[in-house]
Amino acid sequence: MVPIQRTIGGRITGSNMSEANFNGRSLLNVQFSDSNLARSNFSGTEGLNVSFIATDLQWSNFSDSTIENANFEGLNLFRVDFRNVTAPNLTMTDVDITRSNFTYLRSVGARFDQVDIQTADFEELRFTAGRMTDVQFNHVYLANADFSSASLNDVVMSNANLTGAVFVGANLRDVMFINDDMTDSNFEDAQMFRVNFQDVEGLTVGTFTGACGSEVSGLPPGVTLRPC
Repeated sequence: MVPIQRTIGGRITGSNMSEANFNGRSLLNVQFSDSNLARSNFSGTEGLNVSFIATDLQWSNFSDSTIENANFEGLNLFRVDFRNVTAPNLTMTDVDITRSNFTYLRSVGARFDQVDIQTADFEELRFTAGRMTDVQFNHVYLANADFSSASLNDVVMSNANLTGAVFVGANLRDVMFINDDMTDSNFEDAQMFRVNFQDVEGLTVGTFTGACGSEVSGLPPGVTLRPC
């Protein structure tokens, strides 16, 4: 186990810090790059302007942490515990997330770009006013996720549980929902362009109250969207 000082800052490059314990520490303006942080413990950490670039974070634990303006880039997040994390303005770029737990992630204003999420739990995700570009969800649990006022571009959600998911006031472009359970989902006042609902369950007329769009396919009978 690597001993860690109370407050961490600066650049840490090419270091082997596997199984490091950051529990309860403060991370301020720190950048980890090309390092080994596998199985490390960030639980309860408070962080500001923290970056993880091309760094091994597999099996790491971030539960109950607060990390503002965090940047995750060029990573494979396998078996990562991200439960109950508060991460406003979180940025993820070129990231693979597999078999990880992101339940109750609060991430207002987040940016996800080129993110592939497979077999993961994002229940109660709060992605309000965030932006996703080139993102794929496959076999992901997204019950009661909140995408209100978010922008989703080139996004695929397949084999997902989206029961109770909220897209109120969201902007969706080139988005596909495939074989999803969307019972009690809400697209009120959403703007949708080239959106495809394919083999989706649970959509009703009330799902799309006030929504507008064009080139939207797979809508339930009786639903006609007005132009935006």
